[in-house]
Amino acid sequence: MWILDRRAASILTFLVPLLLVACGDETTGASAPQSDVQDDAEPSQTDASKVAGSAGQFFLDSNVRVNFVDGQFWLRLETPEPVLCAVNYGPDGGSLVKLAAMDMTAPAVDHDLLLPLDIASTYRFELTAFSKDHEVFRSAVYSVSAEDAAAPELDLIATVGEGARVISNFDTCDLEQDLVATDVLATSASLSFISSVPTLASSAYGPAPAMGSLLRASGTSPFTQHDLDLLALDPSTEYRVQTLLVDEMSTVCIAGDITFATLEAEIDPEKPTLLNVALLAEGAFISGVSSNWGGSGNESSFGANNAIDGDHTTEWSSASDGDDAWIEITLSETATVTSIGFWTRTMGSSAQISRFSVTNPEEGLLGEFDLPDAKGLFVFEVPETTADSLRFDVVTSSGGNTGVRTIEIYSALAGE
Repeated sequence: MWILDRRAASILTFLVPLLLVACGDETTGASAPQSDVQDDAEPSQTDASKVAGSAGQFFLDSNVRVNFVDGQFWLRLETPEPVLCAVNYGPDGGSLVKLAAMDMTAPAVDHDLLLPLDIASTYRFELTAFSKDHEVFRSAVYSVSAEDAAAPELDLIATVGEGARVISNFDTCDLEQDLVATDVLATSASLSFISSVPTLASSAYGPAPAMGSLLRASGTSPFTQHDLDLLALDPSTEYRVQTLLVDEMSTVCIAGDITFATLEAEIDPEKPTLLNVALLAEGAFISGVSSNWGGSGNESSFGANNAIDGDHTTEWSSASDGDDAWIEITLSETATVTSIGFWTRTMGSSAQISRFSVTNPEEGLLGEFDLPDAKGLFVFEVPETTADSLRFDVVTSSGGNTGVRTIEIYSALAGE
């Protein structure tokens, strides 16, 4: 099947897609673990529908393309469900030994990845997508010619061939340090492991035996030391974590499948119950925002609606606004506000807010507040104010794609 933008048709040279079989780690000389790869061309009778219907349709629906803008090449796709996605790529005629991922730690539908391609060369690439339940989709190998890319906003659409498949029955990864859960508390835990070769990881987790949530350490290039925090967990709950790796030879393997139990929550009988009126489900909405990651709308994977969706596992991310990021929330009706809750997103070395301000557009600044870390929702009292909306501005941050997991606005204390 061919997918071709009419603007690019006159200048592209299309190549027949090839299937890549990873036989070992050529960069280190070590043999890489092999996974069971099921090809669309010859699936088993049992898995034929799953392979052809799931993997093939998944990438067909994703509209995979390479876009040339302002002298840079962007790999773009919109997946039919939120996934983590990695790409192995290389020059035509060589191995796909370069590995990269979008610099986001949570699954997304909108994927944009800057690739350092040579404008005078032809490349091949293939994608690996990890679903929230760790179904792993591997694309066919795409090929794209960048030789004549010169026009601005040019879409370089790669050829698409047969061969998309589901990867299953993973071999065990060769690790320097096993996957372990540490610092387990009532609502959080930390994961860490060290891979023997540079890899990108996907960790699916959830109340055992299911999973359903997905997370990876930040970074666009592969690395060996993997550390990440699982947040917004339920107290007194057994969790399952399964971690899969993809390496620079396109091999997917399993780093571990472990369980741990969160601690019982400590209940403070004197802590008041707060009534959150900033919820999409209750009619609140985003009336303004500095930007959304990727230039997408408020309803996108990292759109501003995530700040008030009541789900601590989703995030609003700005498009590299840093200290200039802001968001305004309009309530469903006028409310007497007494306090607010704020949970910053983080990407480890960037995107973390350490100080923010709150403003009532009708009455002015309500205050500035400091966040000790990004591991939870922090509640701050504000001068009692009657408000239709509140604006939140970043004052100090670590820069980059600043944003939040959750913002809550409290109107009154339950029972008062």
